[in-house]
Amino acid sequence: MRKLLIAFLMMSMIPSAVFAEDFSFHDEVVVVAKEAPIQEDGKVVFHGSPGLVLLVVGVDGQSVQVQHNRQHGWVNQESLAHIDEVVDYFSNKVRLFPEEEVWRLGRAAVARRLLQFDLAIRDYDFLIKSNPTCARYHNRRGIVGIYKGQFDDAIRDLNRAIELDSEYVAAYCNRALAWIAKKEYGKAIEDCETAMRLDPEDADAYYNRSVARYLRGEKGEVEATREDLRRGIALDPRDSYRVSKLLALEHDGDDDKTHYYEHEPRLFGK
Repeated sequence: MRKLLIAFLMMSMIPSAVFAEDFSFHDEVVVVAKEAPIQEDGKVVFHGSPGLVLLVVGVDGQSVQVQHNRQHGWVNQESLAHIDEVVDYFSNKVRLFPEEEVWRLGRAAVARRLLQFDLAIRDYDFLIKSNPTCARYHNRRGIVGIYKGQFDDAIRDLNRAIELDSEYVAAYCNRALAWIAKKEYGKAIEDCETAMRLDPEDADAYYNRSVARYLRGEKGEVEATREDLRRGIALDPRDSYRVSKLLALEHDGDDDKTHYYEHEPRLFGK
């Protein structure tokens, strides 16, 4: 029995023994290793942690080139798995190592992306109870609240995140999405512009402001919407979704909102 337990524990620590490793261009993959340095030209660009969702932009043998926001680099494929394969893996990690918040945080992030909102909320509730002054936890629970349509709860969480960290750009961008959902477009624009002052190269701030401006529908704002979209695309040129929105807006002009932003706000959920 002891040997079986040891074998199980060892297997749980080796992602490559659990997951397939057939990654392709534009796959969404998740970091499953406790530490996964993302490197470019021999230098660490950023550190991947469990649950971080990345976009595959290249494959070379055992190395995978990935993108996250405006950063990209290479990582060993053994640190990654397809997004639809990892919830059970993280659940095993949570059971084995309940004191390590990183596994519960990873499961919550993946559960949100897979639309398993109740699981994500349970994990964030646990994490916030354990560490109530962590702005990141409040921000992420706020994102799930937006997805669930619980906009007032989301705004309370995002308010708390900003109280804890007044320079938390992602929290301002996400609160803007909640304001957009509540048709409070002026407040959304204010949050986007605060995010821009804190980080002039945050693509989501420009994109979210374009949504708020367009849906507000004030005369003369279509060109400002276009300019925000152009700026967002310039900052994140690989985002084909934004490109499609700009093309649709160029085609429709100032008169037709029937299919432009039909499903907005789009939730980036940083």
